[in-house]
Amino acid sequence: MKLKLMCLSFLAITSLAACETAEGYRKQLTQYQGQSTQQLLNEWGKPSTVNKLEDGREIWIYKASKDLPRGGYFDHRYYRTSAKFETDNGKTQTRRFVEARKVWVPRYILKSVCSTQFIVEDSNVIEEFSFRGNGCLANEWGV
Repeated sequence: MKLKLMCLSFLAITSLAACETAEGYRKQLTQYQGQSTQQLLNEWGKPSTVNKLEDGREIWIYKASKDLPRGGYFDHRYYRTSAKFETDNGKTQTRRFVEARKVWVPRYILKSVCSTQFIVEDSNVIEEFSFRGNGCLANEWGV
């Protein structure tokens, strides 16, 4: 029994550790604030676009996208239904039950996109960041 409980606990912890979230992505990006752009260049490579601001700062934009295949499997859908029937003594009763049906989930492509912007001071230090998109995800627990 203890072994089973330990295994279930391990599975719960590892599944939580594997969760990628937008908050995890934000936490990952905070490590670059106040750092030299060299660290960013070493880890991320050249930005997709660089825009200059009027005050001399720059906006470094990194864009990423990928197609994620989804579907192509059977799923179970559950429906609540009821049936009326007559008992031996002539009374009508309603019996409720849950019915499971297999449903085909067709194949489709989910487009995952992420645009990350870093504001870079003229001294090549990262001042702030922002991001947008459904693909801006990272592990929240740093595992």
